[in-house]
Amino acid sequence: MSVKKTVCQRDCPDTCFIDVTVENGRIISTKGSRLSPVTQGFLRPRGTGDPKRVYSKNRVLYPHIQSDGDHEERFVRETWDECISVVAKKLKKTIEVFGRESVLLYDYPGN
Repeated sequence: MSVKKTVCQRDCPDTCFIDVTVENGRIISTKGSRLSPVTQGFLRPRGTGDPKRVYSKNRVLYPHIQSDGDHEERFVRETWDECISVVAKKLKKTIEVFGRESVLLYDYPGN
């Protein structure tokens, strides 16, 4: 068992330092590191819940695109290239119609 030093991957302004306990290549736990002068050992619940989310059987591992069939909400596994292409086209169209300000999300909870 070892403890790895890292920081939270979320985009909060304080960037929590994290001590990640790893055993046999698997995350066992996460806790706030006291080395952070800002958070001083504090870690939000989303950070402490990371191991559960990482190993969840419900975690989405591959990109999917919503299909257009039969008015059902079905998602089809696609390649990263295809999904990125779809997003890029939709962003471009949105910018053309509504302006570039319409795609900048700056009011959010840190993800």
